[in-house]
Amino acid sequence: MRTISKTLLTPALVLFGMPLCCLGADNGYFPDRVFYQEKDRNDFDVEWYSKQLKAMNAPSLWKLSRRDRSATVYRFLWLPSFDHPVSVRITERL
Repeated sequence: MRTISKTLLTPALVLFGMPLCCLGADNGYFPDRVFYQEKDRNDFDVEWYSKQLKAMNAPSLWKLSRRDRSATVYRFLWLPSFDHPVSVRITERL
């Protein structure tokens, strides 16, 4: 049986594992630690909500707020346990 050197395996884990672990953290839907100060707890919720918003092709209100400071937009996101998610967005136009 062939063994793999630890020196070869470690960089591979860093190169290929990092994008997967960081995918949920930098999603563009929420600012850093918006729900909880504990990173793991916050990242769990951010990943869960972002996954649902992305599946609905919902635009990022966080990105919009950074581009257009005068925009007023509200979003209601309902994630029922045994039914389809619902998102309602209201945009105020002046």
